Amino acid sequence: ASSFAQVKNRGIPHIINYPKKTYSAGPQNWAITQDHRGFIYAGNNDGILEFDGKRWKRYSLPDRFMYRAVAVAADGTLYVGLSNEFGFMKPDENGLLAFESISARFPKIAANFNDIWKIYDTPDGIYFQAKNKIFRYHNDHLDAISPEREFNFLFKANKMLYCWERHRGLILVNESRTLPAPGGEFFIGKSIESVISYDENRVIIGTAKNGLYLYDGRTATRWASKVSGFLEESSVFCGTQINNRYFAFGTIRDGVLILDRNGTPVQHINQSKGLQNNTVLSIFTDRDNNLWLGLDQGVSFIEINSPITYYGYGKSLPGTGYTSIHANGLIYAGTNQGLFVRPWTPYEDPLSTSDQFRLVPGTQGQVWSLTEIDNTLFCGHNSGTFRINGNKAELISEVAGGWGYRQLNTSPPVIIGGTYTGILPFEKNGQQWKPRNMLSGFNESSRFFAEDADGSLWVAHGDLGIFRMVPNESFTGVEKVRMYNES
Repeated sequence: ASSFAQVKNRGIPHIINYPKKTYSAGPQNWAITQDHRGFIYAGNNDGILEFDGKRWKRYSLPDRFMYRAVAVAADGTLYVGLSNEFGFMKPDENGLLAFESISARFPKIAANFNDIWKIYDTPDGIYFQAKNKIFRYHNDHLDAISPEREFNFLFKANKMLYCWERHRGLILVNESRTLPAPGGEFFIGKSIESVISYDENRVIIGTAKNGLYLYDGRTATRWASKVSGFLEESSVFCGTQINNRYFAFGTIRDGVLILDRNGTPVQHINQSKGLQNNTVLSIFTDRDNNLWLGLDQGVSFIEINSPITYYGYGKSLPGTGYTSIHANGLIYAGTNQGLFVRPWTPYEDPLSTSDQFRLVPGTQGQVWSLTEIDNTLFCGHNSGTFRINGNKAELISEVAGGWGYRQLNTSPPVIIGGTYTGILPFEKNGQQWKPRNMLSGFNESSRFFAEDADGSLWVAHGDLGIFRMVPNESFTGVEKVRMYNES
């Protein structure tokens, strides 16, 4: 496994969406796991999907469907569960995976159980869970455990197996029997969809409509109450732990919510932020501490273990980004549609919509650059140069095309701006920088420019080459210009 930093609260992590046309199978993906080589496996309606990091491959059996469960055991065996059958996959003589049925070897015990929903590897054997049976495969024997009425889902956390029955609440599965969990009657009528480890002695129990609880083996207490409303509305369906520090919950209606150990929301990733679908049927933390989601439509990978996140997915930041800057407690982003601003705070509530980028009035159009010099924020724009203060913009020069700005080593101080038609000097007048006339004697586009130790200015032109110019003493024009190119 790779080293792990913290899940970043600001921005959106990198997301890769794999739609069904990419992996050539059904839309729904009910389970995800990873083998010792790092290959990803997904249980899909139409078969088992294998992803080696580059290509998808589908394995399926004739007249078999609903591959809802996959799990890799400690010995590396890939176990699969489908409709009315379960077993494992092993490589054939060509290296391709072939299915070997376990249930078919025990026709009297493994009969009429419909879909397998969950598979877990334990020291007591491999457990396969259907709604009307839990099977334990151990030492080449198969046992069947029957519910009083119907099992919902089986879960493994802190080396224990938990299950839920509507009229019994939380129950424990031990070898070939079920028994009531101490205090488990609290969960009667509260549909448990996720059980994941919180620490050595406690688990987080996620319910479909009643939020999250910490359970210590005796009692359940409400946890992360500040997100209860969101989770009850969006309906928890699955969960996973991330490196003992974070907990991710997949929902039916609104993507994934990631919480820290205090129950504080860190990330909320849904369709409006780049996910291809809002219904999360399965969630898995891989060995690099990144997330894989099995969705109602496709598979998605979320690179949460990365120092890089993104702002402005979709409509939240219109246009193509060209420049950005963090200044005065705000973050500015310049796009081909204008200058946008939002607060920069130590913590961003991912469930809030109040911190979105908003257009700075009057800046519609192409923004090329943002440069802070001497406590002044210069915005280079197709229309000229703006001075920015908070969410207000003042056009201080109408010379078109503010490519960029730089303060020179002159006395008195001078700032120059590169424009579509040459160099524009600015001088300080009181506390504010004001534009002067264009530097005469040079009128080429000046997107990239610098000053050398001798005070000469260098401009790189995309088509013509590189110019070196010597300004006059008053910095009103150039005394010499020389062009360097291949010829």
